[in-house]
Order: sequence, then structure tokens, then C-alpha cells
Amino acid sequence: MLRDSNFFKYALLKSEFFIVLERVIIEGMRLGFIIFCCLLFVVGLFMIGPGNDAASGQDLTAAIRKPVVLELFTSQGCSSCPPADALLAALAQSPHVIALGCHVTYWDHTSWKDTLSMDECTARQRNYDLTLDKGVYTPQLVVNGGAGLIGSRKSEVLKAIDQASPLQPVYVKFQSSIATIQLPHLDAKGTYGVTVFGKLREKVQAIGRGENGGRTITYAAPVTQIVSLGPWDGTAKTMSANFDTEADLAVVLVHDASTNAIVAAGQALVVR
Repeated sequence: MLRDSNFFKYALLKSEFFIVLERVIIEGMRLGFIIFCCLLFVVGLFMIGPGNDAASGQDLTAAIRKPVVLELFTSQGCSSCPPADALLAALAQSPHVIALGCHVTYWDHTSWKDTLSMDECTARQRNYDLTLDKGVYTPQLVVNGGAGLIGSRKSEVLKAIDQASPLQPVYVKFQSSIATIQLPHLDAKGTYGVTVFGKLREKVQAIGRGENGGRTITYAAPVTQIVSLGPWDGTAKTMSANFDTEADLAVVLVHDASTNAIVAAGQALVVR
């Protein structure tokens, strides 16, 4: 009898052990599944989140359905500018966008002189301030010469692009570095300014000092040349301009002299 009693006690303990073991296994599997789901969620964030530049670029360009001029006033010495530089690069992928990266000079007094800065870019931004009254700062994005906003705020930039006025096309042809510009007839007579820009496709720059010291940044569409062709009355006309820089593309902008709003634009490859 004693032997049988011990046997039943042993069997009972063994049964309880396997019940506990089963519960441990089930809880372990449940916990493992939860951890797996969390890891999958985190990976998903990296796959679809804002850090994926290629996906963001595709989404941004799909939202742009009409010609628009984007001028970004930026500087290699400005720590707030790289997000705006990246946004301009993404937007510039659209065939509807004429992008201009205008590097200003007022950051050059710091420990790093911008290798792309131009006095003409600084003067252009200050001229915009006369009509936009938004102040002079970086990074500032000007849309079609009529709206100025912080260039890194994607949702606001897309809204400004959507609300931008339509532009008339300007046709540009090249032969031996000389641009022939065909200006359209404008219904609204007045005084307009015609400006020609030379720009690179992009420029990769290692920054040695300053707020962005140690970084290597790719700048989209940096401006290398700005030439004013003088006033124009809005009647159809052909002009010419000589390109003596190493620009990859030429951009022609026509703006209303009283408001600075851009009314016509075009760009073409520079052929030498």
C-alpha cells in the first residue's frame, strides 16, 4: 500500500510538472509572437517612414501636376538647411518643377565659406523681401515668386505649389553656348523683368567647419550664374544670352516688375 501511495504521488507530481511546462511553453510562444510583431512594426516604420528619401520623392513628384518654379535660399553654413535641401532635391525630380538652389552670402562670415554662395543670390532674396515681407532667412523657399515659406515644411510647401498661379512657357534653344530665348505674348501688358540662370544638376560638397562641419551634402540645382536681360513689355519677342559658365542647364524666368511674381518660365540643357 505504501508503495502504491508513493506511485500515485509521483504520478500526480509528474502530471502537475507537465501542466506547468505546457503553460510555460504556451506563454513563451505568445511572448515570442508579440516580440516578433513589434519587430515587424519597427521594420515597417523604417520601410515606409519619412526617412526613405526615394519613396518620399516619388510621392512628392506625383502630387505636382503643373509647371512651378521653386527657389530655395540656402547656405552650407546653416544647420537648419539640410532638410530643405533634401526636400528640394526630391521635388526637383518632377518634370514640372524648375528648381533653383540659391546659396546666399550672409552665412559666409562664420567659420565656413559656402563654396556656392553668390552675391546675386543674396540680392535676389532681399528683393523678394520687398514684396513678400517675410524677412531674409534660410532656408526660405519662394514659389513662383509669390509665396515665401520655410523650405523644410513639406506639407506647407506642397500646399503652396498646389495654390501657385499657372505659368506661361518660355522656349530656349542652344547653339555654341548661346541661348536663343522665345518669350511668349502676355495678355496683361506691363513691365516685366527677364532673368537667365545657369545651374548645375547637383553638387556634392564636403563641409569642413561650421554648423554642418563634418557632413557631406548633395545640393540640388545650385545656381552658378544670374544675368538680367532687362525689362520687357509682354509682347512676343526673341532674346539671346551667352553662357560662359560650366552650367548644366539654363533657366529663364519672367517676373512682373511690380510684384516679383513669376509669370513665365522655361529651362533647357546647355549645349556647348
